[in-house]
Amino acid sequence: ANTSVRNFTLEKDDVSVNLVTGNLVSIYRNSLENSNFLVQVIDTDKNQPIGGVGSSNRKVWVTTDGTTLDAGTPTSYNSTGHLNRTFDPTCTYLAGIQFWRAGVFTLSGYKDANSSDFSFNITSDLFVNITDPLNKKVFVRGINNTFRGNVTDECLNLITGATVIFFAQNVSTASSTTCTATDEGNGYYNCTFNTSVMNFGVHNLTMNATRQFYN
Repeated sequence: ANTSVRNFTLEKDDVSVNLVTGNLVSIYRNSLENSNFLVQVIDTDKNQPIGGVGSSNRKVWVTTDGTTLDAGTPTSYNSTGHLNRTFDPTCTYLAGIQFWRAGVFTLSGYKDANSSDFSFNITSDLFVNITDPLNKKVFVRGINNTFRGNVTDECLNLITGATVIFFAQNVSTASSTTCTATDEGNGYYNCTFNTSVMNFGVHNLTMNATRQFYN
């Protein structure tokens, strides 16, 4: 009698990591506000959730600067295959567009799988500080003078890329002069005022800064 030999391959089940919530959300960093980054892990061969994924086999990663992923955290997992990271950004995570992804790995009966990358915004606050002139500095009319200051966030990071305007208002006449500042590229901004167009007298100087993703 002849014997027919056939080969077969036994492979791990395919896995899909599907978004539930946490895409295109916005989180205000300078607060206790947070967001749930939630996915469901599915065995696509059996079309059912995968339960019992241990903490060493699951993570949710978040970018810190729009590109670089953090070390990830195992977060929470339940019997219906839901993997969640409740994310409250610290100063490690920059304001702007960030991304997160979730994944499971080194499971005995399942292939490694990651979700797609999902985006969200971190917003925060700007703070301005006038460094020159200091109080009661006297200017001579007709001589140009430079106003300078810096912009920081609540984490004391110097912020570049802001639109900064200085306002000089005459205390007596309430007339005002504005000057759009130049970004020095290091968190400091300056502009040169033409004092020949300003009225004589005491002026209050105000600095205003705006930037996308900041209040």
